[in-house]
Amino acid sequence: MVFVPAGQFWLGSDDVDAEPDERPRRRIFLPAFYIDRLEVTNRRYQELVPEHRYAPGEADLPVTHVLKSEAEAFCRRAGRRLPTSAEWEKAARGTDGRVYPWGDQFQADHANLSRRTNITATNAPDCQVPISPSRGKLAGGSFPKGVSPYGCQDMAGNVWEWVGDAWVDPVPIGQKSTGEPRGILRGGAYSYSPRQARSSYQGFEAPGATCHDVGFRCALDALATVK
Repeated sequence: MVFVPAGQFWLGSDDVDAEPDERPRRRIFLPAFYIDRLEVTNRRYQELVPEHRYAPGEADLPVTHVLKSEAEAFCRRAGRRLPTSAEWEKAARGTDGRVYPWGDQFQADHANLSRRTNITATNAPDCQVPISPSRGKLAGGSFPKGVSPYGCQDMAGNVWEWVGDAWVDPVPIGQKSTGEPRGILRGGAYSYSPRQARSSYQGFEAPGATCHDVGFRCALDALATVK
C-alpha cells in the first residue's frame, strides 16, 4: 500500500466537458489513509476467496467480473475496505487538481486505454457497449510513466475500480428520490477512452451488476499516533 497524507485537495472538475456529477470543482479535506499501489489481482483474490477461478496465465492480471459486495467482502477479509470516491480521486491526482495521474495532458504510453476520444454511453461501464480493439487487461504496473503522485499504478485505464460510495441522482428540494442507489466506478478501463480515465470522472453501475473490466483496490485508515 501507499500512504496518502491528510490535507486538502481539488475534487471534481469545471472543465467544459465535465459531467454534471463532477461539478463543481472544490477543495475538500481528507484524513490520512493508505491505498493499494496496484489493483487486486486474480492471485491475491484467490488467497482469500479459494473458490475463485481464472484462466491460465492470468494470475497477475486484475481480478474482474467482481460485484461491489464481493469487493467489499474481500477487503473485510484482508482487514481493509474499499476507498471512498474522494479518497480514490486524491490518490489518483494528488492535490493540484491535475486531469490525469501524471498531469493535464493525455499520454498514450502512460495508460492501458483505447485511443478513441469518446464512447457512446455516458457514465455507464456497460458490457454491451461496442469496444474497439485493445490490448485487454495487463499486469499491474505495465505503464510506470502513469504513476500517480503517491505512487499508485493504473489509476487511469486497465480496469474500472469499485469505490465504497453509492450514488443517488439529485432531485429538486422537496421532492423524493425515486432512483435506486448505484455503485461508483473509477479510472476507466482498457476499452474506454481518455475521457473516462480522467481522475474526476465517475462511472455508475448497479451494485448487483459487474462486467469483464470491473475490479477494485483496497484502502485502509491511517491510525493517528498517540503521544
